Amino acid sequence: QPGIRAGTARRRYAGSTAAVAVATRGPAIDVLYALSYDKMAVTFCKYAPQLLLNYQRRSTVGWPIDNILLDLTGGILSTLQLVLDCWDVGDWSGIAGDLVKFALGVISIFYDSLFLLQHYVLYRGNAPKDARGEALLAPAEDASA
Repeated sequence: QPGIRAGTARRRYAGSTAAVAVATRGPAIDVLYALSYDKMAVTFCKYAPQLLLNYQRRSTVGWPIDNILLDLTGGILSTLQLVLDCWDVGDWSGIAGDLVKFALGVISIFYDSLFLLQHYVLYRGNAPKDARGEALLAPAEDASA
């Protein structure tokens, strides 16, 4: 329903997932595993609309890159921690044992790299354009004149 707020939708989803686990008499940890795979799926899908919008507008003007830099740092450090832990104990099955953590890190690194490419290389300094290719914002006046 369009009128449902995000917080309400999350509570309903978590409640229904817990109800299914209780109804099937499964262990509580299975609920957490199910939610972690759902988080991975949501993370995979949540970046695509912004990536597509940036592509359609051929611009990232007005869109802050700060959180992407923080997200990239988190993805790199999370993946690095998992790899270093596996390397330290000499058992690489730890990556398969925590597949969601590894996938979240890799997904974040992938999308954040595309955002950085858009922001700093492909559309650097471009004014946003509408569907007809016309600029949405007037060019900035030169303040030094």
